Amino acid sequence: MDWIQYILELTAAENAKKRGLVYAGFGKWKIPNGPTVAKTEKGKLVALKKAEKPKKKEKKLAPAEQQAVKLGLQPVGDGRWRWPNGPIVAKVVNGKLKDITKAEKK
Repeated sequence: MDWIQYILELTAAENAKKRGLVYAGFGKWKIPNGPTVAKTEKGKLVALKKAEKPKKKEKKLAPAEQQAVKLGLQPVGDGRWRWPNGPIVAKVVNGKLKDITKAEKK
């Protein structure tokens, strides 16, 4: 992708974000938790003639998982969370996010 195309896509991205759309990949834009409604074409935001339904249903996160995501943590599995490329620092216990760094140091 050349520099001019990159700048044009930034303009399309800014335009999409102003309309409340989120990036869906491959130059396409969607309504949050909804269908794909636009795409980037020749550097401009273009509405799709027919909205594309989401291909898969996104899993709704529990409140403790939402908190972990807001903190920037990544799921490891088995209710454990870690910093990106870092150590495991939290675990969901009884529906609450618990700091486990103190427990691991003992």
